[in-house]
Amino acid sequence: MLARNHVTTVFLNACESGHLTEDPRACFAKGLINSGVSNVLAMSYSLTNTSASILVGKFYEHLLTVKLDFWAASQAARQALRDDPFRDCRFGRKVELQDSIIPIVFLSRPAADKSWVHDYARQLPLDLKHMQDHERTSVILVNGVSTKFGTTPIIGRESDVLKIEWMAADKTPIQRTTSMKGKAILLKGAAGVGKSEFALYLASWWIQTNFVETAVYLDVSHSTFQSLLKIALIREDGRPSDSSVSSKHRTLYVLDHMNSKTLPTSRTPFGPEDKSRFRTAVAALAGTDNIVLLISRKDEEWLRVPVAQRHQLQNLAPYSATILASGLYDEMKLRSVLDTKNEADALEVLLCRLDYNPLAIRVLLYALMERSTSIDDCKPSRLLQQFLQLPDYVPLSGDSHQQIQECRDFVSELIEQQPQKAEIILSRLALCSGWFDEDWYRLTYLSGGQDIGLNDATITAFVKKYLLTSGWVTKKSQSCQLYKNSQATEEWVVVDGYHMHALLINTVREAFFLISTRSMKGSWWHFTELMLRKAGSYYERDPSTLEGLRCQILTEAEAFSFLTAFEVCLQDALFQDPLDPVVIGPNKRMWGAHGLWGILRHLHRCSKKINSETRTAPQTVALSLTMILTRMERVQNYLFLRLALGQLDPRVETRITNVEYCLRVSRMMAEHYYLRNPMRSGQHIALCLAFVCRNASRTITFNWESQDIFVWLLLTLSYCYIHTQSDLRQAERILRVTLQACRFVEQRTVTEFSDTVLVSLLP
Repeated sequence: MLARNHVTTVFLNACESGHLTEDPRACFAKGLINSGVSNVLAMSYSLTNTSASILVGKFYEHLLTVKLDFWAASQAARQALRDDPFRDCRFGRKVELQDSIIPIVFLSRPAADKSWVHDYARQLPLDLKHMQDHERTSVILVNGVSTKFGTTPIIGRESDVLKIEWMAADKTPIQRTTSMKGKAILLKGAAGVGKSEFALYLASWWIQTNFVETAVYLDVSHSTFQSLLKIALIREDGRPSDSSVSSKHRTLYVLDHMNSKTLPTSRTPFGPEDKSRFRTAVAALAGTDNIVLLISRKDEEWLRVPVAQRHQLQNLAPYSATILASGLYDEMKLRSVLDTKNEADALEVLLCRLDYNPLAIRVLLYALMERSTSIDDCKPSRLLQQFLQLPDYVPLSGDSHQQIQECRDFVSELIEQQPQKAEIILSRLALCSGWFDEDWYRLTYLSGGQDIGLNDATITAFVKKYLLTSGWVTKKSQSCQLYKNSQATEEWVVVDGYHMHALLINTVREAFFLISTRSMKGSWWHFTELMLRKAGSYYERDPSTLEGLRCQILTEAEAFSFLTAFEVCLQDALFQDPLDPVVIGPNKRMWGAHGLWGILRHLHRCSKKINSETRTAPQTVALSLTMILTRMERVQNYLFLRLALGQLDPRVETRITNVEYCLRVSRMMAEHYYLRNPMRSGQHIALCLAFVCRNASRTITFNWESQDIFVWLLLTLSYCYIHTQSDLRQAERILRVTLQACRFVEQRTVTEFSDTVLVSLLP
């Protein structure tokens, strides 16, 4: 097809597109040459992003501006790779790589033949070779003020620029009923994805490349917007009528923050007449050949005329997010902390938790680093540890970014408009950690919303009317393929849910965790119990069925929410009076050590189930045993404190005491540690048994299950001593005591062996 249409030159930027094997038919570039294409530049192996940027830039610069032939331009591009052999790695690190041999040229006719150059390429106005750096700025009218913006590329937005340019350059008529030939494009995206910054860069780039003559930026949320819009319309009326023949008189109009006039919480919203006048103004600004770029967080369905084209700006790709984060470390003069692979991996996990949102990365990462007192505290591993100490939200100053205050105002407006409903719904969202599904509605209703008429329908309406339209909450869908006997089937399951912006999570926690009352905290305990009971029923489903796969996906997606809810209850228990560490929930149930143990047990079982699966979402790394280990240690310390104060806290229905809870938590910790770090495992077990010994006089009986745990701890402790060879005589002594305990356990009776076993165990 290429040969028939006289396409004689091809540039293949794809990796291994020119790779030669024993069978020449397997080489794509060779196949093009055999089919009649004269000149092909292809890659023999994989090429890094940095190398591709150098190669493509230099190739087209010499081809289109210096006007070299294909062969000479290819050689100049390869020479550029030889001259600059340093390539970017993760987070701005450099590695020297001699990759100039990767681009190879296939020729079937003399290289001097320039007949392949298209007339459009000959007439390109762009000449970067002779453009000085200080000239790469453009004048844009921002609310009537002349401002200069540079053309530094926006990280990770190259494909978005291309798609918007295709929309703007498309000559297909938008409306057959009007004479408007210009373009009106809606650019939408969640809060903080960088829509405004992207639009300003786009305007500057289009002016530089002669795609438009000038650009006008209008902030719809500004108080003087109406008057500035009138000035722009008068300015447009005075334009020549033949402006459509070239870009000489073409103007780009950027109308930003459209959502400020259309949200349900807007203080000065557009009425029906305002919307009609605005649509008319957009059509007038677009005129015969202009471009109107409208920016909003929502779809703005009321703009269906004249807007016919829309583009969604997503969060950054993981690689682009690492570039943004490394730039932030450069600004703080802290690049040295990213030198190790472990720190780079920790930062990637942190960026994943922030959903790769540019605003969240800048604001929260910067705030975490500002709170650090030393360079070591700024290491990503330390920042990740701080960030995951939920619900210890990141304190943010109001003047650090205007969208922080905007998010706070949004939460305040919701509470003012619907005080009871908003308080219950948002307080439950504070326990979520970024993701929730429609089952969450029923949990919210069951955990304390019945008395104000809160049901599934009202919560659904609240989420769709206020949260989804705000740009702080977005709807997410995930598709997964069903596997049976390790073989992929044709069955797929789609799971729908909602994702919260990291700044909204931070703001909601700030609003509720600081001013919350004891009764509200009691309802949090009950809500947490419901969440984990749901997870407990989910992971028991068969994953080889569609419903079982759906439940597994939901459990993985809510992994951080389990940890968050557990942390709220743990914080609540730790900050109460140790002499009265019991919370009474709305169902009049008593929560204390028993509640913590129940939550921790569910987390432990979910963790082992999820981590045993091969197809696990990246976000569920938080449910690994490593992430819940710190919570286990805090629960153990909490129980030790209560034992020291004489709080046995027996349960009437289970007859489990705090001593037995200590044994069970210690077993969880030992299971995690005893193969990875036997010394650490032995320390935790010895500490637990020492506390049990001190409370032996108050521990009259153990049931058979507790005896099993006790014997298991003794055996594990002896293994730790033997493995580390720290004290073989002590290991022998413990083994003898273990054998004695085993005789009691074999009887499967409740036996008074505290004095005979516990007291003889440790000095």
